[in-house]
Amino acid sequence: MTQLLCPRMGSYIAGRVRTGHRAWLPLSRSKSTLTIVKPSGSASRYAPTPIVFLAVKPFADASSNNPAPNPRDAQSLWSSWISQATTHGYESMLLDVDPEELHTSSPPAPTKVLDLLEREMVTQLRSASAFPPILFARGCDSVAAEQYASSHGLSALFLLDPATSFAEARGSGGPKVLRGDEEGKGFEFDFEPRFACRVAWSQARLQADGEEARLHRIEEELIEEEEQEGRIVWENADRQGPEEMRAWLEDECGL
Repeated sequence: MTQLLCPRMGSYIAGRVRTGHRAWLPLSRSKSTLTIVKPSGSASRYAPTPIVFLAVKPFADASSNNPAPNPRDAQSLWSSWISQATTHGYESMLLDVDPEELHTSSPPAPTKVLDLLEREMVTQLRSASAFPPILFARGCDSVAAEQYASSHGLSALFLLDPATSFAEARGSGGPKVLRGDEEGKGFEFDFEPRFACRVAWSQARLQADGEEARLHRIEEELIEEEEQEGRIVWENADRQGPEEMRAWLEDECGL
């Protein structure tokens, strides 16, 4: 990864650093990064609303994220999706969230982890776009996306193979940083989205869940309100998903 360091301070220089078609929006004294991938110059149109592709680095140990790619960074998780977005005129924001406070021997309580992830996302995305972004998250990263979406504006939210609840994310298949004490044990998201939403699943994830496969809260509401015709399942999510979600954004969301 290209970084610009201030030789006197040993920290990132505030501002935007451009290298080719990418730009880094650095955050001083943080492991979190935001990488901007500009749309292709040959795209037939330019979409003013960017897509944020999220990766939560401290969640890399969650077994429920499988079969998500490894290493678990935004570029690896969303490679085919980023390519599709770039080709069709979307600016992609690759957001790798990694709060310093989670790299300790005594991580904070689970709901505090959510607060820290939200803070990092707000800091990185502040002033990055004039429009509320489209947010893509997968696996257990969905809880960070929902935490952000509960208090901040979005143009659309897409969740792939999400944790169906915060309790599930804190379970044995979730990341260790969410398996803390009993604080916040009964917490669940209950915000009402005021933006377009989609929830989809890979066939591998549903097969792994078996009879325990449940609907996500947002997915259930979309189906009840006839905004989504049943559960969306892809045999190969990273091959089928990018084109279908691009069509959804353009044709149904007007983005």
